[in-house]
Amino acid sequence: MSFLYFKLAMRNFRKDRIYAIVNLLGFTLGLTACLLIILYVSDELSYDRHHEKADQIYRLEWDRNQGTETKRSLHLPTALGPELERKIPEIASQSVFYTSKTDFDFEGKTIPLKSGYMTPKGLDIFTFTFIQGDKETAFDEPKEVLISRKVAEQFYPNKNPLGEEISRKFRGSLDTYKIGGVIENIPKQSHFQFDVLISREEESRALDFGAYSGQSQYVLLTPNAQPDSVIAKFMAISADYNYPEDATLRLRPLTSIHLYSHTQSELEANGSITYVTTFS
Repeated sequence: MSFLYFKLAMRNFRKDRIYAIVNLLGFTLGLTACLLIILYVSDELSYDRHHEKADQIYRLEWDRNQGTETKRSLHLPTALGPELERKIPEIASQSVFYTSKTDFDFEGKTIPLKSGYMTPKGLDIFTFTFIQGDKETAFDEPKEVLISRKVAEQFYPNKNPLGEEISRKFRGSLDTYKIGGVIENIPKQSHFQFDVLISREEESRALDFGAYSGQSQYVLLTPNAQPDSVIAKFMAISADYNYPEDATLRLRPLTSIHLYSHTQSELEANGSITYVTTFS
């Protein structure tokens, strides 16, 4: 039966080749467009899901009323995360995380790289694949860094970089760090990117919303913890920290950042859920 259909198709093709070619091209273009849309939507929805505990990771944000407008910001006092961890049992761990363009010195040459900064607790929150070194001992020493596979291959092609020193140009001088590990390049489907990950100390100052601003911070909730419950517990004690009356603290799920968050301080350019729903 299928052979007869094939013969009929070939007969029609020979009768009107132009019509058949136009139909075939239309079908091919339509199928290609559908496949590209599927790939695009799948790619956008996969952001940050490579982290093993992605469903438990949240970013701290807050809304502030400014006249007739409400502005959302990621800049909260860096003592907020540590204080939340101390006071709220549902928070298993926390860390700042931010990035900047940084000049490094390699054998007298200035090389611009993108640096990420976090406390050692960040290794308990985010998932980084270690090629060399060990997650359990990384950042055990102060002034230690992790470098990406790309940086290791570019600057240490024929030797093990562990224990080597790397110098960051900072305020007119060189700040020297020891390489404590090599990690796999950050996946493209991540709302942050970096070449070098630098360990920084946890904030030791007391939490005071009226004293200083800070950096973006992330928390790891315990399994089955409810974000609304965490916020409610903090608000119950917020007056102790000069928390502004016009502010609303929020916990944004890690996996929603790329498509739903568009603050002025995003670490990378984000996508849009509008485009995803339009093409879905």
